[in-house]
Amino acid sequence: MNYVIEFVQPGLDFASNGRDLVASFEADSPFLSVHAGDLLRPASWPGQNLPSSTQWRVLKVEHILVRGDDEHHVSTHKLVVYSREEKAGN
Repeated sequence: MNYVIEFVQPGLDFASNGRDLVASFEADSPFLSVHAGDLLRPASWPGQNLPSSTQWRVLKVEHILVRGDDEHHVSTHKLVVYSREEKAGN
């Protein structure tokens, strides 16, 4: 199985297209749990050019299961993370 986690531009309620994504990561093993209320520090992510003080508060997480070759097989588990920007120290 393939695992994908996508981070939507802070403040958006849904991702309407790929341009709304800030970052996307793939792995062969599951990502650690992400929950509403978690604090993210995206400045340390590869490819990001953000101030080190940048932090985002997770608002919601969607789980998407992508069907594989047959209807009983899941090939990809995708997490889509929605957040809002938060000032450091909040």
